[in-house]
Amino acid sequence: MVIVRRMAALALFVLLLVVGWKFAHANADEVRLDLLFGAFEGVKVWWLAVASFAVGALVAVAACFVEMTRLGLLSRRYRKAITRLEAELHGLRALPLSPEASATAERSGAARTGRDL
Repeated sequence: MVIVRRMAALALFVLLLVVGWKFAHANADEVRLDLLFGAFEGVKVWWLAVASFAVGALVAVAACFVEMTRLGLLSRRYRKAITRLEAELHGLRALPLSPEASATAERSGAARTGRDL
């Protein structure tokens, strides 16, 4: 099975090389690139296509990184809230259920009511 995977990886690598070579050969024309900060003469079209794809990928990765960071912080806040609510639930479960015991607890000040979450 390992040999089959290695052969498939090698075939994929060779296929990518051939497709890349054909792409570069088909788009070998040279053009003038005018940018805000200057102009470049003799830039190959295939290089422009690859460079624009790379810049687009970097922008997409940066946008995803920002969103994933925001979601990670939100998840952390939710985990903290859940931990706090679980601790409160555990404390409420520890309170006695009988009316006499709850009346005694209220007189001693142990029971808390009307608390905002």
